[in-house]
Amino acid sequence: MLSGLSIPALRHYDEVGLLAPARVDLPLGEIREVLAGPDSSAVLRRHRERLVERAEVVSQMVGSVDQFLREGSDMTVKEGNRMVQVTVGAPDLSASIGFHSDVFGVDAIIDDPADNPIALYQR
Repeated sequence: MLSGLSIPALRHYDEVGLLAPARVDLPLGEIREVLAGPDSSAVLRRHRERLVERAEVVSQMVGSVDQFLREGSDMTVKEGNRMVQVTVGAPDLSASIGFHSDVFGVDAIIDDPADNPIALYQR
């Protein structure tokens, strides 16, 4: 409570637009690091580097969209099935398998949890 205001008060002031928090998109662990130490410059430099990298990626995407707008693009729909691989961390494997089975209609095959935790196949 560096400002002397409670968390609920800060949230209320943010909601009514009276006192908006600084929007730096800093992960909670790094916020703790900033609050715990006397010098936050190392944390902020690392965060700035990540933001610059993100801005470069977004700039490249904008360039691609601009190119598509100038030159057009082939947006034909491909027929047939295509293989798609998605890697997602799952703290609760059973819950994750159940969710994906229900929502996406896929079956799970667990070969070797150490090497290939899960493979999902469309029913």
